[in-house]
Amino acid sequence: SLHLKSYEEDGSDKDRRKEACAILQAYLNTQPGLPFLLGGDLNDSPLDAEENNVFLDTFLSEDSTMVFPTALFPEDSYTFGGTIEGEFVGLFLDHFVYNDPLHRLYPNVEVLVLPLSLEDLMEWIPTHSDHLPISIQFRESSSLTL
Repeated sequence: SLHLKSYEEDGSDKDRRKEACAILQAYLNTQPGLPFLLGGDLNDSPLDAEENNVFLDTFLSEDSTMVFPTALFPEDSYTFGGTIEGEFVGLFLDHFVYNDPLHRLYPNVEVLVLPLSLEDLMEWIPTHSDHLPISIQFRESSSLTL
């Protein structure tokens, strides 16, 4: 589980998240063949435009062997609710990332986010969390053995 640096007024948070992803990617590159799953509040979205996307040089790079299943969610998806500039909004901040060795072991993956409307999320926050539960389920490929 990982919790990357959250919002800073001076904007240094994005650089810190990008650096943390690079450090993690460098470590994973030294562990070829080791199945790896990362999950947590990455405080950013793989759906961000290129100029703002902290994952482009690491987990979403063209030569990456990482699988970023939460990058496949629709752009209006969210896992976090908070007030930004006086408006309550939903942001997609919680993710799973795993590597190719794990993907080869379990090619069938399902990622779920508890579906709540933004209005329901506002009621959820005081008693639960400002983040929604997100889960991942891996299944082996179904193959016929003769």
